Amino acid sequence: MNRNTLVVEIKRPVNEVFEFTVSPNNTPKWIKSVLVEETSSEIIGVGTIYNQLVNIGSGKQHEVAYKVVTYELNKRFELQRIGDNYKCSYIYEAIEGGTRLTYIEEVGVGQVISDPLEMDTLNLLKKLLEIQN
Repeated sequence: MNRNTLVVEIKRPVNEVFEFTVSPNNTPKWIKSVLVEETSSEIIGVGTIYNQLVNIGSGKQHEVAYKVVTYELNKRFELQRIGDNYKCSYIYEAIEGGTRLTYIEEVGVGQVISDPLEMDTLNLLKKLLEIQN
């Protein structure tokens, strides 16, 4: 299994970090390749579909969809990409002064994560959330 794990500490309460990261309107603000994100329902939970329009470079765009496979309020949020075995997980932990967010993305044995999330992306998320202070 190929895995990418990133961790960031954000000076905001867990519930605020969780709410910001699961909101489809916020995703394009911190994941720059995502141009638009919409969900299949206003209430997010297991089974909700996230549809994204993604910039894949050279002016090209691609649509991709993810299904929520785990939804534990303020604790864990996991998405499985529809059509393959790519999965990403967000794990939220309360720490003194804020939240530790662990992001894990993984694919099956012998596969490669095509465009792994980088620390710059989580640092942008941190910056956006901490500005709200």
